[in-house]
Amino acid sequence: MNQATAEDHKGLTGKAERAIADCQTAAAEAATKAAAAKDRVERIKRGDDVPGGLGKPLTRDDAERIFREAAMTTSDLRRMARLCEISDSAWDELMQEVHRRTHQAQDTAVIAIWRKYRDRI
Repeated sequence: MNQATAEDHKGLTGKAERAIADCQTAAAEAATKAAAAKDRVERIKRGDDVPGGLGKPLTRDDAERIFREAAMTTSDLRRMARLCEISDSAWDELMQEVHRRTHQAQDTAVIAIWRKYRDRI
């Protein structure tokens, strides 16, 4: 049993060492990118010409791909688009409606469970 535990710990050590190496590599890459970004900022502040711009603009297709990779459904995307279309002036009305419907749903759930168990209460 002790031998098996020792082998398990060796396996954990190997995983930890790989994780450490991966994190160190990622940290080094991040430091390099941060230094390059800092240099670009300084050059922009001095008025130098800095090639490269901000990269390609994010298209609707790009955004949808990112959202779908984050497990958003078509229904989620439709809801999000509708929320974006609601103006600031209608936002308070939306929140009031959400709260009203939430309370209705809670009342309905309480009544349903109360009816189910009222003989035992």
